Amino acid sequence: MHDKKEKPPRGPRDFLTVLFKHRIKVGGFFLASVLIAAVGSFLLPPTYEARSSLTVKTGREYVTPRDSGDAGALMLLQLEEVVNSEVRILSSRELIEKVLATMKVETVYPELAAPPLSTTTPLQAAALAFKKNLTVEGVKKSNVIEVAFRHKDPRVAARAVNLLVDGYREKHLRVFSDPRASFLEKQLAGYDAKRKDSEQRMEAFRRKNRFFFPEEQKSLLLKRYQEANLLVQNTRREIRLARERPKERETVETPADLPSLNAEAAAQARRVRALEDEIRAFDRLDTAFQALKREADADQKTYRAGLELAFLSESASESFSTPGIAERQLALPVLATIRHRD
Repeated sequence: MHDKKEKPPRGPRDFLTVLFKHRIKVGGFFLASVLIAAVGSFLLPPTYEARSSLTVKTGREYVTPRDSGDAGALMLLQLEEVVNSEVRILSSRELIEKVLATMKVETVYPELAAPPLSTTTPLQAAALAFKKNLTVEGVKKSNVIEVAFRHKDPRVAARAVNLLVDGYREKHLRVFSDPRASFLEKQLAGYDAKRKDSEQRMEAFRRKNRFFFPEEQKSLLLKRYQEANLLVQNTRREIRLARERPKERETVETPADLPSLNAEAAAQARRVRALEDEIRAFDRLDTAFQALKREADADQKTYRAGLELAFLSESASESFSTPGIAERQLALPVLATIRHRD
């Protein structure tokens, strides 16, 4: 029998040898990949992106007078909520369709200008395509909104962004000059006053009752109660032993020990009862505080709903100006229309 020789491990030199041996195949594969990528980049039409930045300034249109009688007292809306609402308005279907109506569908999306086979109109189809290529985002922790639109024609992309921003500004000014806005402002001020009142009552309750860390305070009370209860049990055990073996010196050294233990047990029992009363009082405080907290949370939700209503009114101020717009917004058929007469 012959011993089999172990093959030495392959090293970098062996790898280079194999690579050099198949250098033509490797080079051809690399060259083909580069050529395919280059041809694809030349054949595919480029996509351009136009961008614009908007700064949401907290001017007078974002403040409302309080009902406190102080004409100079103003309420500043939360910036994050304002920016989010403005983002929704900028990307609303109404503004998109207004831009497409100005630029014409055949200019922005000529492939969608032909009469469709389905019930969708060219304007509706173009609005969907426009929204897919539109990006409207608020920059985190700032009052800046970034608007970007992608299109194969750079001039179309730039004009679309400019028209969208211009339409947003016009709508913004028009809504805040509407008399209905003052009514919403008064409602919102009332919601805010109620919200702040409930928060102040909750904080006053905390300070008056020193109710700052309820979970930790309750845990400390229970711990003290358990320790006091354990002391009572230990003392009662000592009393029982003293009564069972009154003559043993190691258990009861003097006749005065038993009355002393009884007095100590009585004092400890009073301490346990006092702690029980303290725990029950704490539970009552916690119940009252939770009621105040639920009220404050409900007022906060009402206030936020008021904010949403105010900005929904802004974004939908003209949404139902025609039956077609009403059908698209509500996704319901319009059965009849009634003409309004002033």
